[in-house]
Amino acid sequence: MRTRCLFSLLVASTFGCGGSSSAPGPGPIAPSPSPNPTTSWSISGVVTDAVTGAAVSGATLAFAGMPPVIADGSGMWRIEGAGAGPGSPSLASTITAPGFIAHDTRVAWTSAGRSDVAFALLPDRAPFSLDFFRQLARNGFDEPEKLEPIRRWTSSPNFYLNAYNPRTGEKLVASEIATIDAAIRAAVPQLTGGLFSAGAIEVGMTAREMRPGYINIDIVDDPSADYCGRALVGANPGRITLNYDRCFVSWCREAISANVVAHEVGHAMGFWHVSAGVMVGQFQDCRGTTFTEPERIHARLAYLRPSGNVDMDSDPAAFLAYTAEDSPVITCNHAPKR
Repeated sequence: MRTRCLFSLLVASTFGCGGSSSAPGPGPIAPSPSPNPTTSWSISGVVTDAVTGAAVSGATLAFAGMPPVIADGSGMWRIEGAGAGPGSPSLASTITAPGFIAHDTRVAWTSAGRSDVAFALLPDRAPFSLDFFRQLARNGFDEPEKLEPIRRWTSSPNFYLNAYNPRTGEKLVASEIATIDAAIRAAVPQLTGGLFSAGAIEVGMTAREMRPGYINIDIVDDPSADYCGRALVGANPGRITLNYDRCFVSWCREAISANVVAHEVGHAMGFWHVSAGVMVGQFQDCRGTTFTEPERIHARLAYLRPSGNVDMDSDPAAFLAYTAEDSPVITCNHAPKR
């Protein structure tokens, strides 16, 4: 932008009588400072179907204090403005489209602008099921009248296995440790849509204090208790407790069940009981660690949302992970007592 500057030219005149005398005139006037150029900014991105990844054309995006914009045929959208911007570090946003669940969220704003904002809308059609999503991600199966916010990890979890066997006083045998290790490594990527995998899996013989980035696994021997395992739901740091040789059915006599380990890892990663699958509340399998397709689909969708997302698809103002202090413990009774 060109700035037009006006300069004043002052001419001093001297008049003499019987001689000449010069009187100093005023000095030159400095030019007026140029006005600051107007700052322009823009934010742009794309709207997609969270299940298929296809572009959502015609989606309406409403940003606080701004006129709504419509995504084009490729799902692309753009807002722009001039000056200091919205005056807050994030923009409240609502994205709607026919056949999709409305998403309330916030977009981080910078004066440099952004071109990488991606919104993934939950489709209101199969294979997405709002009922199953509420079961898995919000505790809708056990407590449908008290839906929980999404609880999830924001990085790959590490694990610490206290391999002390309270029944024998010895270390778990190698095959039992291998069962736990394999179940963990199978479960985490399935439950996060491949976003995360199990990090380090450390093995010791003593209890260890909980630390951020880790899920502790402890073994207890309590045959009189009515549970196979229990876990903090979606907490970082996390904790799983396995009741040794507690889950017994005629076709499964293993003291450490891979299925139970995968189930408890599911809780530790932020999920609840469902009507069918690995996360079912009743013991149905022994070695199975493959989650059902509905479990995998809906778990991946939950991991597209931040911790604190609530029904119906509303993100919190601050995207914060839950910790052990504010995460519930879920107790799992998979099978009758021996």
